[in-house]
Amino acid sequence: MPCKSGIAIFILLFLAGNLYGYQTSTEKLGKVKLKDGTVYKTSILAIDIDHNVTIGLPDSQQVTISNEHVYKIKGPGIRHYGDLVSKKGFMGSVSFGLLFGKSSESAGMRAGVAINGMFGYQFTELIGVGVGAGAEFVNELITAPIFVRLDGQMIKARVSPIYTVDLGGSLAWYNDNGFNDFNNVSGGWLFRPGLGVRFKNLNNSLYFLVSYQIQSVKYESNSGWWEDYQSIEARTMKNLNYTFGIKF
Repeated sequence: MPCKSGIAIFILLFLAGNLYGYQTSTEKLGKVKLKDGTVYKTSILAIDIDHNVTIGLPDSQQVTISNEHVYKIKGPGIRHYGDLVSKKGFMGSVSFGLLFGKSSESAGMRAGVAINGMFGYQFTELIGVGVGAGAEFVNELITAPIFVRLDGQMIKARVSPIYTVDLGGSLAWYNDNGFNDFNNVSGGWLFRPGLGVRFKNLNNSLYFLVSYQIQSVKYESNSGWWEDYQSIEARTMKNLNYTFGIKF
């Protein structure tokens, strides 16, 4: 199916990017502290896929230290605690999602797709703040959410439960299929909390998220083909979102 093929390609691109990233030298000045108390203030040349770190010595030589001996690594954009490697600083994410929900209690189930992007700052492993935008296509309705996101890990580990909270608004359009007569469609406020799991490594992370989206939409419509007046209706869209994404 197209959906499964898209997810498979998405995961393959993620893995290919990680393999390339692990083979790239970091060449950053930092501090490496070992579990026996030894501290090296020197250039961090590389961190491999197993989190072994290669550092430069004063005599222009290099030494690779096994991850099992490392207590902490600190450097520009790098913080390492045991088997946790995380990024502090500017970050971004892109995601693809499937939406399922209703526009009213009497309406039938609706399904759609969503694409979102976000850019912000990661203060610690546990909290980050960013701004994002996207596009959602649910039956004839097209919305463009614009939001502020609060997110983070719940524990300090490479595989960790995560949370997100999106708050903002959206623009809206209606794709006329010839059977409905909608005019002046407009969006409204948006609230979208979510929980999921993140698989983190040195360069970026792959995550899966389930969120509950509440979004308001207002539109004017003819009350019937034989009527010559319009009615204004506000609906609260309630969708369950399943999202796959990359955070970098």
